[in-house]
Amino acid sequence: MKNNYMSPLQMLEYGINNGDYMVISQAIRSLQMQPQYAEVKQILPCYLHDSQNNYFIVDELYFCPNNHTFCLFCIQQYHYTNFLNYGYRCEYACPICPPQGLLYRPENKTVFLQSIFGFLLEMGYQMNPVEASIDPTLEFTVMSKNLKRDGILRLLNPASTDYSAVYSKFYMPLISPTKYRLEKIYAVENAILGNLYNKKMIEIGNRCNNTSVEVWHGTGRYDVYEKICREGFKIGGIDVKNQHGAAYGQGVNAGADPTVCMIYTQNCGYLLLCDGIPGKISQSSEMGKINGDCFKGGNVWVFFKREQVLPRYLIKFETLNA
Repeated sequence: MKNNYMSPLQMLEYGINNGDYMVISQAIRSLQMQPQYAEVKQILPCYLHDSQNNYFIVDELYFCPNNHTFCLFCIQQYHYTNFLNYGYRCEYACPICPPQGLLYRPENKTVFLQSIFGFLLEMGYQMNPVEASIDPTLEFTVMSKNLKRDGILRLLNPASTDYSAVYSKFYMPLISPTKYRLEKIYAVENAILGNLYNKKMIEIGNRCNNTSVEVWHGTGRYDVYEKICREGFKIGGIDVKNQHGAAYGQGVNAGADPTVCMIYTQNCGYLLLCDGIPGKISQSSEMGKINGDCFKGGNVWVFFKREQVLPRYLIKFETLNA
């Protein structure tokens, strides 16, 4: 493939996909010659690896020079104290720009230039400094970074068909769609939970006509989303305490559309889109009166077994001021 017929970003993607370090270097140098990247500087080596653990050494990891203390993506001024007050940190103790998830390194007051490397994360690559100083006592507060490090969350490219499909499913049921802004969509890729879900699908399918439904789940705590994506759902009233009462009985509670669940997010800004296995619908959700696999009351679903619900997409959104 002739590199002079490719844009710098296309060259960079081609180099990463083919493990061609020379193409990667040429692409980064081409990007650096463009006006918007003219002041970026090399700071430390970096390696990239994909989900198959293929490693590529990249010497050019660019950060803004010291006189840039703002986020290049949202062009908003951020001081070090503001980053700390937000409380967002990556696994390397670098504070995060809250709107865009950009790394801010306090030792030299630099902001990570997402414009060059950020789209690689959308391709499923992780980016880690070779000489990163990791504090084992640090309690990481950005759950998406933890899950991404473990390969459970994959940031979707806004140009992908999956992103477009989830985008439509989020906005279509909303009465006031302009009140919300969808920021990011992560695909939840947990093989263990997927296997449990598929086994339950076969089990229920052997005794009744079986199809899956798409349902939504919301909670007001980031750590709960992390646990769901990593460990699966818990049965409300049995495995965990019912957070919002037991009006619909014990089970995994979910909504038929996002509006049902937004009230439970308490402005934390995340929702889960899941696959659910209804099986036989029970006429009651009360213990002792259950005669099926789930209960449906209006726009609310209650699944009686945790394996019946599989988290598929984690959606980050913002509620806009009226």
